[in-house]
Amino acid sequence: MSDLAKTVGQRIRNYRTQLGLSQEKLAEFAGCHPTYIGQLERGEKNATLESIDKVSSSLNISLSKLFENLGGKSTNERNIPLECYEFLLSEFLTFRYSRIAWTVLSFKYTVRCLSPLPTT
Repeated sequence: MSDLAKTVGQRIRNYRTQLGLSQEKLAEFAGCHPTYIGQLERGEKNATLESIDKVSSSLNISLSKLFENLGGKSTNERNIPLECYEFLLSEFLTFRYSRIAWTVLSFKYTVRCLSPLPTT
């Protein structure tokens, strides 16, 4: 499949695992078959917008969040902390009980602490 399908699939997997959902539970919430979720996550299916909408709603994220910055950055500025976090999270999912797990959790905490406070 295309790189786009693989990218969207990886994002679906990341959001699903962040919520602690199994593929089966996500499929139940989205009203589709568990093997379909697996195929989406591996980028093996070109999903309809309707099915992607059901999945993103089940993950409690908007379609715009799921599709943001696809096909390259919309600005010249990259979000390096987010890119690092997503990379480390994917490594964490691969090696769930290794040292990388502590690295991811520490990095996430550090990014939160360094984020600017909202202004009123």
